[in-house]
Amino acid sequence: MIWGVEGPWGIGKSSFLNLCEESLRKNHPGEVIVVRFNALKYSGQYKDISIPLSDTLRETVYKTLKCPELNILLAQYQRIVKGISFNVLGISMNFTPFPQNESKVFTYISEILRNSNKKFIFAIDDLDRLNGEEVYSLLYSIKEIFDIPFINYVLCYDLDNLSKEMGTDKTAQKNVEFLEKFVQTKISLFTRKDVILRVLDEDIKVLMKDTDLDVEANKKALKGVRNILTSDDAAEYIPFFGDLRKVKRYVNTLTALDIQRVDFPDFDFDERQLTELILLYMYCPIVFRKIYMMESWGWSREYYSSHYSYSERKNVSGYKVKSEICNMRKQYPNAAYLIKQLFDVEESSVTKINVSNRALLEVKDKRELMVYMDLIVNRISRSKYEQSNFYINRIQNYLNGKLVIGDLFDGLMYERYHENLWRTLAYNNFPNLSRDRIDEIVHCGLSKRMRYSYTGDNFNIGLRNKVLGYFLELFKYLDISKYENENKQFIIEKIFGSHGIIDIISQESRGILGIYDLLQFRLRCCYSRHVAPGMDSNIFVYGIIGSYKNPKFSVGSQIDVLEFTKEEMRVLSQKCFSIFKQRYIDKHINFMKEIQELPPALLDGDQSLISQQVVDYSMVQEIKGGMTTFITYQIGNNSLGEMGVGCGYYDETRSDDGQGIRKAFSKYLLDDVFQDSYYWQSFLLILAKNDQSFRESGKIGCDRVIECMGEEQLKSWWLTKGKNMMKLNLKIANYKPQVNGISSQEILRMYSESFEERFKCNPVIADEPAGKADNVKKSSVETGPLD
Repeated sequence: MIWGVEGPWGIGKSSFLNLCEESLRKNHPGEVIVVRFNALKYSGQYKDISIPLSDTLRETVYKTLKCPELNILLAQYQRIVKGISFNVLGISMNFTPFPQNESKVFTYISEILRNSNKKFIFAIDDLDRLNGEEVYSLLYSIKEIFDIPFINYVLCYDLDNLSKEMGTDKTAQKNVEFLEKFVQTKISLFTRKDVILRVLDEDIKVLMKDTDLDVEANKKALKGVRNILTSDDAAEYIPFFGDLRKVKRYVNTLTALDIQRVDFPDFDFDERQLTELILLYMYCPIVFRKIYMMESWGWSREYYSSHYSYSERKNVSGYKVKSEICNMRKQYPNAAYLIKQLFDVEESSVTKINVSNRALLEVKDKRELMVYMDLIVNRISRSKYEQSNFYINRIQNYLNGKLVIGDLFDGLMYERYHENLWRTLAYNNFPNLSRDRIDEIVHCGLSKRMRYSYTGDNFNIGLRNKVLGYFLELFKYLDISKYENENKQFIIEKIFGSHGIIDIISQESRGILGIYDLLQFRLRCCYSRHVAPGMDSNIFVYGIIGSYKNPKFSVGSQIDVLEFTKEEMRVLSQKCFSIFKQRYIDKHINFMKEIQELPPALLDGDQSLISQQVVDYSMVQEIKGGMTTFITYQIGNNSLGEMGVGCGYYDETRSDDGQGIRKAFSKYLLDDVFQDSYYWQSFLLILAKNDQSFRESGKIGCDRVIECMGEEQLKSWWLTKGKNMMKLNLKIANYKPQVNGISSQEILRMYSESFEERFKCNPVIADEPAGKADNVKKSSVETGPLD
């Protein structure tokens, strides 16, 4: 009897035979002899591949039955039917030992086998991997020569593979017809998706058999395969994962690329997109190499990665994507589908929705694509401390009680790692972040921030003041109507109360740095800085800030951003100025002098958190200059605009908005701070250095100076004292040359000309608050080192 087991390569035909053989041995011990004939092993070695089959058959029967006569009869029967020489017990035979005819020999063979009470099954695997002539020779021999009672055959083949050449190869056509005609029972095998999923979930050790691979690590790495197989377009991935052998090949590739070392829960890779890129790497290396080289060599251009089109106002695919998909549909149809999924912004059939609060890298973004490429090509992955998911998981462990607040920061060696943690806390959604947890986090943050720097790594803005903005973001979690009153009171206490944020960051013992921190926090509380034109931002926290000790403040259904901001910032601005006035104006202390005398170490925080091994103190003066202009503009400016509102807009108390703060601060600057020409001249030079128009044109004017103090007061001072204050101070003489090599003396000369021209032509000055028409003057409020 001839059985057929049909199915594509890798479907599990060999595994099916193993199961059948095991069942026969268990249920019919000694009765059924199963022999595996590996036809592929003899392909190309014999002119007639039925010869090794004949040798295997006769050798098996002889060893089993110990009957030399049967061995000779089988060899003779083969010669009679096919007319070929044969080998008996190692001796080549080319004569007929008995004159019996074919029928008589066949009868003898049948009788001996019947009396033996044995049945033989010859399993022939990989039939379709032989060439057409060998397949025909084998099939013909089985049917015409070895179709003997008690000897059965199981043929394993891929019918699709055998049928490929039917249109042009007559032998292939004969082979298919032969199988359809003479295979008496055929079993077709099919891959069930649930079986593959079960292996991925439960029986992954099957894929790791006879290896030392880390099973659990590979299980995590195979999550992308599972995501694909459970998606709506799983059928498109049959060429890649249609059977366990293909999955095993993918596992082997993961091992070769060392992908299993990536701790996926803590890393930002999208497992599905990574899987699709690895499939391109495996099955279409030419295409993968092209993508890698074009994207990495042409850094300023998007060939496959997407970019934002300002004309279309949306993200569009890289300019090569559409043409590549069309070109590859014939030659590499599978690659074409993968590229569409990975890079086509418009036609990707699967919408990838992140429902797990994870931050995932997107391959359509060029920079993020190169992170994937570095992992696959160069075996390089970023540190876990650079992964958003590492911090998300750590925070979740804290919120679930697995970590205490101190543990949250353990192991974070650098300030930028601390910033990653704070940013994740502030801008990711953690539904279980309660009021008590926020209280604990803010309390810890107020303590931790003293270790943070003003300069940060490479002297960018440090974390010490950034963290103040993150506190405000945390308060937004409390926008819950059920606990509105309790949450409102909690936020007021945390900001304005005793031992609240304002109280702690502005401690008098911290001197001018306390004032700087206070004004940084004030600016971060400003609503208009956090809402884009035409968009409503969450007003919850800003509304609470505005309502503190301000009976005029109310939130209507329609919000005018500038009117809201003006009232929201009133009491906070007055409080900030009150603290400054008490410590500096009333005591006639020069705050600019105090800034200049700050030890550089006070700006750096905990050196162990700064990744620079040697701190470049040559930049300290620039940082101090930024602090000087920031404090001056935050207090003295009187503009109200989308970038904020200066303290100078308000009176010291009440709500008349007569610029009382601006006037008091201007008097203090002119009477106390600028008594020494050094501080007046250094202030002018700092403004020039930070003035974009001066850097571009080489010309400087007095407009920026007037933004931070009352013009009438400045005019009076200039006409009586100012001209004498422009004589180059000896401490300024060696001041570092400005942009374009213009000397300090030349810059001061340009300022003098500007003041002279302005005040001579302006006999009557109305120093009124800047209204909405002045919103274009953004520079005043945003001057200073902000993130």
